[in-house]
Formats: sequence, C-alpha cells, structure tokens
Amino acid sequence: MVKVDWEAHLPVMHEFWSGILLGPSDYRGNPMRKHFLLSEKTDMGEREFARWLDLFNATVDAHFSGNKAEEAKVRAGNLAQLMLHKIRAEGEQTRRVPK
Repeated sequence: MVKVDWEAHLPVMHEFWSGILLGPSDYRGNPMRKHFLLSEKTDMGEREFARWLDLFNATVDAHFSGNKAEEAKVRAGNLAQLMLHKIRAEGEQTRRVPK
C-alpha cells in the first residue's frame, strides 16, 4: 500500500474535478502520468479502480445532487476505465521490452 498525503492531494483533486465539471481551473498536471508511476508501486487493477469509484460515488452522493453530480459520476467511471486500460497497456508494453 502506498501512503498518500491527502492534505496535499485533495486540493489538487478538487481543482481537477472543478475544471472537468465547471470549466476553466488552475489545475496543471498529468493525472495519467501520476497514476502510471503509482501503478509501479502498488496494484492498480479492476478491484482498486472499482473501490475508488465506489468511494467517489458515495462521496458525491453524500454531498451533491442533480445533473452535475450525475455527470461527475459518469465521468469518473469513464476516467477509471480509461486509466485502467492505459495502465494495463503500459504494463503489457513494458513486459514485451527485453531488459
């Protein structure tokens, strides 16, 4: 298990999702790259993405309602699928490269 500095990470996540759902934001980053690096340190498969999505959806449901809340959950599901696909593809590519 990887230790996450949530005090530092939550504001970044807020900025990221604000930009996705509400328009321009100050988020400057590459979440795919960060998650590739994370996947080198810990398992990031279907189980982990499903757990993240469950937590994300529960948090949205606890604090928000309406069209944007539903949009957030749909986009999170799409993002989770995309990241899982890319992490798997990256892993396949890495395994094919001779060392």
